[in-house]
Amino acid sequence: MKGQTIVEVAVALGIGVIILTASTLIIITSLTNSQQGAAINSGTDTAQSGLEIVRHTRDSDFTAFSALSGNYCLADTCSVVTSQSGSCGPKNSACGANVASKFSREVAISQNDSSCRPSTPVAGARYTKATLTVAWTDSKCVSSLTNCHSLQIESCLSNYTARPTP
Repeated sequence: MKGQTIVEVAVALGIGVIILTASTLIIITSLTNSQQGAAINSGTDTAQSGLEIVRHTRDSDFTAFSALSGNYCLADTCSVVTSQSGSCGPKNSACGANVASKFSREVAISQNDSSCRPSTPVAGARYTKATLTVAWTDSKCVSSLTNCHSLQIESCLSNYTARPTP
């Protein structure tokens, strides 16, 4: 009888360890996925705010905006994209972690992009494609020096303003 009780205790302890290990793995995986989801949401918000900067640049000075073409860094201090070198200007090398010391945000601007022209373009309208890229690194990256996560959003912008029929 005494030997059987020790075996029962050992089996119960083994089952308890297996359940505890599985629970711990599930919790760790959930936390990791939650952190990754939060980073993706923040990256999306960062890209959206970058697109708002591009739209503001277009709306405030379309002549200057229509002269922009190529890749530009967009730091969190930017209110417009500029042709002057700096944190809101042309990308000369890597933009670095220029938003919240975590995200690297840049925009590629392509004037008169054919993929942005509607099937029936408006006479005199100019169509510009803006591609926002946000990249970041975290504990899942092999190297902390390179961004292993990124996302892109594209938008077609125009100087044409639709007006409702009276």
